[in-house]
Amino acid sequence: MSFGWEPGGTLVGREVFARLEPVDVLYELDSPMIFTFLNGGHLHLAYMCGEVGGASRFVITPTNERVIASLRGGDISVREALAQPWLWCADVKPDGAVERCWITSPEDLPSKALPPHGVMLDPSLEPVFSVRVEGRFLGRDNVPASAIKRAVDGAYTALKKLSEATSGGASAGRPGKTWKRFFDLPAQHVAIGSFEIAFREPRVEQDGLPELGGVRERFQALTQDFAGALSWAVKGDGADASPRLQLLEAMEKLVPPRHGLIEKVYIGGRIFGAAERPFILDRDVTRKVRQALAFARVVQEEIKTVLGEARELDKDKMSFRLHEDSTGTDYVCQFQEDLYEDVLDVFTGDEMITVTLRVTKGTPVGEVVAISKA
Repeated sequence: MSFGWEPGGTLVGREVFARLEPVDVLYELDSPMIFTFLNGGHLHLAYMCGEVGGASRFVITPTNERVIASLRGGDISVREALAQPWLWCADVKPDGAVERCWITSPEDLPSKALPPHGVMLDPSLEPVFSVRVEGRFLGRDNVPASAIKRAVDGAYTALKKLSEATSGGASAGRPGKTWKRFFDLPAQHVAIGSFEIAFREPRVEQDGLPELGGVRERFQALTQDFAGALSWAVKGDGADASPRLQLLEAMEKLVPPRHGLIEKVYIGGRIFGAAERPFILDRDVTRKVRQALAFARVVQEEIKTVLGEARELDKDKMSFRLHEDSTGTDYVCQFQEDLYEDVLDVFTGDEMITVTLRVTKGTPVGEVVAISKA
């Protein structure tokens, strides 16, 4: 019997676990593959990581009912439930008797011994969107606030850009809270290792909102375009046409910075449907996206500084109307979260304001770069 690999760590006596007898089977395929069992009155979690000639190899870790409830509820992945500082690896006969057992750690196991990052107990529990950042010097003991902020901002900005594109942009009218639910998603779980944050679908009924219906379908169609854009960034060559501006902007804050601790970003989630996942964005992807984005903006956008009166602030959609007195033009001004307080400040009086906008050529729609009272 050979599994093709031996766990690191220390071989211990079979008496540590004489037999594995499932108490609660969490996942089964022909035979129990993930289950809990009792040993010495203490609860343990077992995960089948290999099978040869009727014998099975299990990763075993101590657990408790709180961890199992989190696993069932989709709050943690299978890997998170298993990857404790120390664990066991055991070869088990078909009757449940343990033949060999090692005390080991996640670092002493080959990567294939544990399920991939983000794999949930059941596919229906998979997050709708997830971002994981990695780097050689990122680890459980070194996850600075800047890495966390990068992951969260990247997710929020990407989904917001897609939501705006789906709703037709700020000029399409007031979306209310319905549209915001597509980018301001509730967190499902957070993992500290490198750093990962995953989001679940909005629970519309809890917010008293109408069923999203066709809105959801349009958003899902656009996320397939986004999957295509990510595939272009990861795999496409120079002959492939660049994605349109909105999709490039959705990737802008997801790609890793050119310098710093974050070297790779993993993008996944059910919004991508059957697309190959995760999308792994490295610094070559960053360079490619930024070059395409710079070219698209030169062709499609221009910077304008407009003097006028601020009108009709839409807090839900984070946009307002700006009336330019000299030309009579009304601009639809979209702004990011970090400018929220500055925008509110200019609405406290009737003074003229100065707004620097990145405007889509040929339209009165733009994104606020800077804003101040005149």
